[in-house]
Amino acid sequence: MTEFNKCTCVKVNKEKMDLIKSKGLKLQCILDKAMDKELELECLTNKEEKINLLNAEIEKLEQQKQEATKNTKKHINAIIKNLEFIQQYEEKQYDIQIQQLTLERDYIEKHCLKK
Repeated sequence: MTEFNKCTCVKVNKEKMDLIKSKGLKLQCILDKAMDKELELECLTNKEEKINLLNAEIEKLEQQKQEATKNTKKHINAIIKNLEFIQQYEEKQYDIQIQQLTLERDYIEKHCLKK
């Protein structure tokens, strides 16, 4: 027998509920069967076969996850490499400007007339 371990409130059609009661059926059993059907558990003839199928699907998803993670890391590394290149380029440009201004300042200090 199925073990029920969750309690919830469900609204049902009164006429249908009366029909279920008149047939001697239990709503809980009907709901359980409906959930089994929806989850495709009612046709389980071979428990091990279903478990093997689920294990195969889990393994497939784990491999896809690893592949996706690896691809994402490659993209992240490429982006970081590009950002580092941009940073180095900007630093060089600033260094060039600083050097030019420093040379200009030094020249003015040494060669321009003092007033």
